[in-house]
Amino acid sequence: MIDDPLAYLDEQNLPDWVTETDSADKERAESRLIPSGLYEGTLIAYAPKERAPERGLYTGKTLIHLTAELYGVEGKTRPYWFDVSAEKVLQADGRLAKPSYLWGKLVAVTHTDGKTKRETLEAAKLLRLRFKIRRREADDQFPARNETDTILLSGS
Repeated sequence: MIDDPLAYLDEQNLPDWVTETDSADKERAESRLIPSGLYEGTLIAYAPKERAPERGLYTGKTLIHLTAELYGVEGKTRPYWFDVSAEKVLQADGRLAKPSYLWGKLVAVTHTDGKTKRETLEAAKLLRLRFKIRRREADDQFPARNETDTILLSGS
């Protein structure tokens, strides 16, 4: 009987992801960010967010996690993920919070005002869209990240 079933794992045998530093993780994550720009693409999947945020504007609200396929990102097709919300949520300055704003853009490009969320999302999957994406540098609160500024109909 083996006392420690993981005893054979010493530092030389550990997979890279176990021995990497936070700095290496950060560098790899930043290298995967999409440069700021306007990219054509398609919405390929959607699902309710697994867990509602525990703090912030969307606490207790429903977020929908979208997956898009972007074309021509540094010559490649790249996956891109972002959240939207059909619930109207305002920021402190009275403007729509980004997930609510992006939902409004999806409704506008799909002409599905008054339709169900599923109808809007399915209609969006049929269209070629343009996504304006911005790369945000790290700050005191958040790591470097991509943000979706707007969604447009391709060719508009």
